[in-house]
Amino acid sequence: MNASLEQLAEPVAQASGTSAAVSKVHDMTVQLIDQLHARMAADPPPTPEEAERMARAGAGLTRTLRETMRHDAPPAPHEPVDDNTIPRDLDELRRELSRRLAALVAEQSAEISGGA
Repeated sequence: MNASLEQLAEPVAQASGTSAAVSKVHDMTVQLIDQLHARMAADPPPTPEEAERMARAGAGLTRTLRETMRHDAPPAPHEPVDDNTIPRDLDELRRELSRRLAALVAEQSAEISGGA
């Protein structure tokens, strides 16, 4: 990656207000993700070790990007939901647990693959 961490942190330190700082972090995160994509597509391709490091970095950057986007989003109305009700039927309980586990696995897989 071309930009050093110090170069990227400098505009954030100079930003006035939380929204400006979040915007700068968002922009820098997008820039770093673009650099990762370019390196992954480069010739020669990255070594397996480098590809793994880049995948981990991409996952972290994706989480950062998601958080910056969440910061600017309007707050969702808070409605308490009791999603922990236990079904009376054992088969229904198994289906519900399977559904929740599948959702967790899908969420983790999406984070690992960079949100694709």
